[in-house]
Amino acid sequence: MVQNSAFLDSETKLEKESKNTYRAWKQAITEPGEEFPPTPLPVLEGKIPLGLRGTLYRIGPGRLSRGGIQVGHWFDGDGAILRVHFGDDGATGLYRYVQTKGYQHEVAAGKLLYGNYGMIAPGRFWNHFLRPLKNVANTAVIALPDKLLALWEGGKPHALDLETLETKGIDNLGALEGGLTYSAHPKRDPQTGEIFNFGITGKFKEGYNHLAEFPMVPPLEIGQKWRYTYFLGFGKGTNTTEEFFNAIARIDYKTDSLTIADLGENRYPLEPTYVAYPMNPQSGWLLTIVYNGNIHTSEVWIFDSEHLNDEPVCKLGLPSVIPLGFHGIFNNYE
Repeated sequence: MVQNSAFLDSETKLEKESKNTYRAWKQAITEPGEEFPPTPLPVLEGKIPLGLRGTLYRIGPGRLSRGGIQVGHWFDGDGAILRVHFGDDGATGLYRYVQTKGYQHEVAAGKLLYGNYGMIAPGRFWNHFLRPLKNVANTAVIALPDKLLALWEGGKPHALDLETLETKGIDNLGALEGGLTYSAHPKRDPQTGEIFNFGITGKFKEGYNHLAEFPMVPPLEIGQKWRYTYFLGFGKGTNTTEEFFNAIARIDYKTDSLTIADLGENRYPLEPTYVAYPMNPQSGWLLTIVYNGNIHTSEVWIFDSEHLNDEPVCKLGLPSVIPLGFHGIFNNYE
């Protein structure tokens, strides 16, 4: 078990100073994400591209506290999934928590019960040894023809309904027996559809370097030679020791150039998701969820991948704030 004391100490200090120096991005994680049913999303600016059809799934830790107690690390929050479907009648959003057994137990108890990446199980000391780690199902998603998989690095996937996000339970994929795990960072071969992944058991150490994160390439170029890499970064002049990622960037390896979409003050994007144009897969759109700390809302932003430093082609409003999260996919094979 890794106990990230530096993270805990820094968070405690920031909380104590929050009245005077509270950073806008922290407002996106101070309160648990609020579930909402299928809801038509209003267009705030621009318009939804005509060729954009399919479903965006995004996952992340929706709840970072329970019973007035904070979890030990961002990685420890209960997984929640945002589903945004683009159809002929516009965009519809849905947000639900993954109903893991650990989540259900803690809802019933009204308090934290389990240990995890940055914390030990609360309560009597023997809980530290007797209680298992909670599979929070909060890191990444895979859309299969008959189900959506919510992934976590330290355990088996949870299966959910593709449309309703109803949790069906643990899924061993027909092969994950015993203590075998399944990484939350799989890759899919664009030619064969095969999914390649790995699992690791045992203790590990981890370090960070918070200047570029969540890199991705267009799905059709996974495993191939590619021209562009997209990732989260920082706008010019950002104090990277205090701020969350506030820009989306693209590296062009052909021209050796960097393009940055600076979202403006107190606006924080999640990992960009690439969606290819139906008639020209060499170009496409970048979809991201942006927390707007100026007005405490979350929005769906759609960029033209070829004009990343221009204004988004569309912005959509969401019914509630989506806490800062991890990975997502776009499923256009429905």
